[in-house]
Amino acid sequence: MPFLLDPREIQTFEKAIAFLAEFNQVFGRELKPEIIAELYAARELNLQLVDGANHPGYDAVDAQGQRYQIKNRVAQNVDINNFDFDF
Repeated sequence: MPFLLDPREIQTFEKAIAFLAEFNQVFGRELKPEIIAELYAARELNLQLVDGANHPGYDAVDAQGQRYQIKNRVAQNVDINNFDFDF
């Protein structure tokens, strides 16, 4: 059964589209759970994210150069197949 969006829903949708476009422009990546996890971990642990999505081995470094691989769990199992990281 079709339904119409109310004005508040339309406004929220339009804001979301603008935000997603800005996020993509600023970070060079789509807003997905993986990047949210990386940004959150970097902020909370005072880490510097490495350039480029899908950097092999690790996602961030601390001030001492220790390498961190950041994972977002969305499934029962997480397969880590590259162990070239420190934390």
